[in-house]
Formats: sequence, structure tokens, C-alpha cells
Amino acid sequence: MSDDPGIDPGANPGSQPEPGNQPLTINAELLGEFKDDPVFKPFEGKGLGDVFKSYKHAQTLVGAEKIPIPAGKLNTPENWNYVMDKLGRPKSADGYKLEANLPEGFPKDEKLTEGFKQVAHYLGLLPWQAEGLYKFYNDAQVEAFKEIEAQMSSQAEKTEAALMAELGTKQKYDDFVRGADAALQRFGGSPEDIAAFSEKFGNDPIAVKILGNVAKAMMEDAAVRGDKNFDLFGEDAASKAKDIMSNPENALYKAYHDNAHPQHQHVVDEVYRLMTAVHGNKPVNIAG
Repeated sequence: MSDDPGIDPGANPGSQPEPGNQPLTINAELLGEFKDDPVFKPFEGKGLGDVFKSYKHAQTLVGAEKIPIPAGKLNTPENWNYVMDKLGRPKSADGYKLEANLPEGFPKDEKLTEGFKQVAHYLGLLPWQAEGLYKFYNDAQVEAFKEIEAQMSSQAEKTEAALMAELGTKQKYDDFVRGADAALQRFGGSPEDIAAFSEKFGNDPIAVKILGNVAKAMMEDAAVRGDKNFDLFGEDAASKAKDIMSNPENALYKAYHDNAHPQHQHVVDEVYRLMTAVHGNKPVNIAG
């Protein structure tokens, strides 16, 4: 019997490792004097192929343009501006192309956008960074706007439900709200003041109740006095507006047509109120 172990003839040939076919891994023994070098620490336990790939990647950067990072005495705004420009910052704030992608009806703040560009350029943001931050901000604004709209809609529903329960019927509710709107249109001031009030308090049940009660009390008082000229709802608005605009005998005619008249704006606002009381934003037909 030979002492040479040789190869077991009964073994599966595929199960015997062949010399030289074992994958070579990076370990302390292989690294020798470089075993504690931090350069090679990331490769410990990995195959030799990873080292080759890393070396190839490093070689591709050898000829590339290098950008020094300002440090120490070189850490100045001027040097950082050089780095930012080399990295791809636009030459000026106008170089940023920012798209808001806001939903229809959502106001776009052009002044804010221009300010954002200026700050982005000052901070050295690359175009894709500025676009990402701008999109994040606008998306957040849109979500906040939608939430406010949902809250306003919910408040309007609560206001309607509360007044309906108090007044009893849909008809009484409609008449009450119509009276509140008529009081606001009659005594709210300029169209801008009325719009601002409506935006802020239009769904406030307390505001609606106050205006509705004012309208109700004034019309009841006028009925008791027999004052047929008091017309809060403006059913006679068309003829009144027509008379102001077309009848030279009307005391307000001159003020309406004369821009220099001290009462001009007051009369214009009054005609506007009369027209919108019945016709909304449609002009009154003064021709007949």
C-alpha cells in the first residue's frame, strides 16, 4: 500500500478542489505589511476582482479635472464661488428654470420665485437641487391650500346645517342667507371690501346670522313704516341703475359721468351694487 494519499478513485471528480481554482480573497496574510493600511480596509474579505475594479475606476479619474476644496486660508467666499461654478451652478440666478406645476386657480407668487432663485444662486445650488427644493415647497403649499379649502367647505356645511336646524325649512334658510348677502352688498362698502369680508367671514355662522338678522329687522321695520322705497334685495335695481346712468334729471347722473366730480366713485360703486344685486356681474341693459 502506498503512503501517497493521491486522489480517491471512488470520489466524485467534481467534488475535488483543483489547485489554483480557489477564489483569492483579501486578508491580513495577503496584505502583509499593508494589513493595517486604511486604504485596503474596505477590501478585507472581498475577492481580488474588487481590487481590480477599484483600481480601474481610480485610473479613469487620474486625467479628469480636479476641483480643490477650499480649506484653511483658502476658505473664502471667492474660492467657494469658483467651486460652485465648476460644479455647474448657473452663471446667474436667471439660469434656474423653475416650474411650479400649480393646479388651476392656485395663485403663483412671482416675487417669491425670483427671491428663491437669488437665494439658490447665493447658496451655490445646482439646477437639479434648486428644482427639487422648489417643487417640494410648491407641493407643500398646494397641500396646505387643499386642506384649507376642505376646512372651509366643512365649515360651510356646518353653518348651513346649524341655520337649517334653527330656521326649520330650506326656504327660510335660503331667504335668510339671501338677506344676509343683500345686507352685505348694501352696506359692505366698496366691491373690494365686500370681497375681502366674504373671503374671511363668508362661512362664519356668527357673521351670517348677524347680517341675516340685520336684513330681517330692516325689512320688517320698513314694512311697518310702509316705506315702499326701501328695497334691500334690489328687485328695482335695474331701473334705479338705468336712471342714474341715462337720466340727466337724476341728481346722481352728473357725478356718475364726470370723473372729476367729488362723488364720482361713490356713485359708480352704487351703480355697481345695484347691477350686481340682481344680475351678478352681468351689466344692466340701459337701452330698455
